[in-house]
Amino acid sequence: MRPFCVMTPSSSKQRSALLLAYSLATLPACAASNNQSAACLSSEHRQEAILKYIVDGDTLVLTDDRKVRVLGINTPEIRPSPQPKALAAKQAAQALMPVNSKLWLHPGIEANDRHGRALAHVVTQSGTNLAEHLLTSGLAASSAVHPNTRCAEHYRQLESQARDNKLGLWNEPHPWQLVDKRISKKLSGFRLVTSTVKNIKTNSQYHHLQLANGLNISMTNKLANEIRANKLKDKRLTVRGWVQWRKNKPSLKLHHATNLQLHNE
Repeated sequence: MRPFCVMTPSSSKQRSALLLAYSLATLPACAASNNQSAACLSSEHRQEAILKYIVDGDTLVLTDDRKVRVLGINTPEIRPSPQPKALAAKQAAQALMPVNSKLWLHPGIEANDRHGRALAHVVTQSGTNLAEHLLTSGLAASSAVHPNTRCAEHYRQLESQARDNKLGLWNEPHPWQLVDKRISKKLSGFRLVTSTVKNIKTNSQYHHLQLANGLNISMTNKLANEIRANKLKDKRLTVRGWVQWRKNKPSLKLHHATNLQLHNE
């Protein structure tokens, strides 16, 4: 989360002195808030790379032919046919990072996905974080996948601001968003699912939330304790992630607390 840079006025006699002292003391924090990558990334382990081309908003190819999946976000798919705002997300990434741009890669704890793509946060040489750029434009959704979750809270906040302002894909209902809709096999993939928790099951390792629309949400007991999952029965929520079919039932694995939003009664 960005530093919260405010000043509380004191008495009129002390105001000037306190203003100067407070400004000097908070200058580094406020300066960091203006650096888009300061919130959650460190330059300690970053790697320099050169862009070859952009596949879509969250996927790019480097001149060494590595394919990179940008961490912390999901953008609309271009293939097999473009989802709403998919081309806009790609074009926004291309405008920020032209071909042969020098980039900084901040690798994840898990360095590669099951498709062999490198997993990394991507930052331009001038310091602009690609994920932040797309989130603030409303052209991406935040999506934290364990164990690469170090920017989860920060990215979720940026998305919330774009949603509040109805920017990009949040300006109208998007195919990702499923509200009280039964989950069929054709609805597999990344989704934001809104429904009511009808049942909760637990075992030695996992909690399972069963929603009214048929979706089963699984999570580790550690995460379940963090979000107080045992209190969620009959609560209405929105969960995000990849819907898959397991034992002929739709399932979604919850990776991080920011991927679940509890609705007010």
